[in-house]
Amino acid sequence: MRTLKINFGLGCLVAALPLGLFAWECLIASNYAGELSWKFVPAAFTMGLVCTGFFLISRRGSVISARAKMVMVIFFGLLVISPALLDIHVRQERRVLQARARNFLLRAIPKVLTPNSEGYISYEYFGTNNYEAERQIMGDSQQLIKRYAKTGRIRWSARIQGQFAITGEHLNFPNSDDVERTNQEVRAWLAERNAILSEEWRMGFWQWIEDTIEMKAKIPEIEEEDDMLEGQTNHMGR
Repeated sequence: MRTLKINFGLGCLVAALPLGLFAWECLIASNYAGELSWKFVPAAFTMGLVCTGFFLISRRGSVISARAKMVMVIFFGLLVISPALLDIHVRQERRVLQARARNFLLRAIPKVLTPNSEGYISYEYFGTNNYEAERQIMGDSQQLIKRYAKTGRIRWSARIQGQFAITGEHLNFPNSDDVERTNQEVRAWLAERNAILSEEWRMGFWQWIEDTIEMKAKIPEIEEEDDMLEGQTNHMGR
């Protein structure tokens, strides 16, 4: 029994190392991972493993009380089922945000933000190509929201995110500051758009957590990125 306690205690300490690294990633990601309280759970389990390991080693020659055994059983039970619970929770969060993105896209873009039939907003010419005009005025925000509404996933790869770098909170046309400040319809529309974008970037971290828990061999965004780079390479080679 003495040897078993030592081996089990050492096993807890060894297991705490990768979990501790994971906990550190969760904690330093707090700036963009939002207030999802699950980010503190890995740190709590890491501390639990360390305490359990030292406890077993220090009590290697003593009898462990029934209460201590019960606490350890509960702790390891929670340790085993928590990844599944977290995975379910993240999936639910993603579904809620996806529904929010879909509802937002059902709203009409305020008329004042769309060029007239000749391609003008005020005296600024944006052209009659709706996609290019939208991109100039709003950046890539609409494309990000449309993508999330369709797939429920954020393009978290750094290289892919670079394609969507123009996602500022404000608009880009003459007198846009005045419109944002005085037009109630525009203010409400922008507030919801910016909130959804913020939630998307926040969920990017938890999407990575979900992919890690599920040990996905193929990440859709990385496959898309590889296909995109392969297409660019083939195009350049012609």
